[in-house]
Amino acid sequence: MDAFGYEMKTSGGSGRKVIYDGDDLATLEKNFQGAVDEYLAFCEAEGKVPNIPFKGSVNVRLTKDLHRRAARFAEEHDLKLNSMINNALQQYLAGAE
Repeated sequence: MDAFGYEMKTSGGSGRKVIYDGDDLATLEKNFQGAVDEYLAFCEAEGKVPNIPFKGSVNVRLTKDLHRRAARFAEEHDLKLNSMINNALQQYLAGAE
């Protein structure tokens, strides 16, 4: 059986690589847990915040008026509301950098 392996470079908090492998699925899972535990221990020892992946979804609370205006704008410009909000955030953050 071929060995399984995986390497993940974290970003942000520590910038470390989490590397694990195994000859079978059970070993791969065990080594994955060990690699994550080692990474978390490293972050704690260094006083760094572990990198936590983001799902790409977020709940945003808007006023009724802002929600209505945004929905109308998106519709008038043939956009989905989600796309319009993504575009607005990208423009805002580009201007803030």
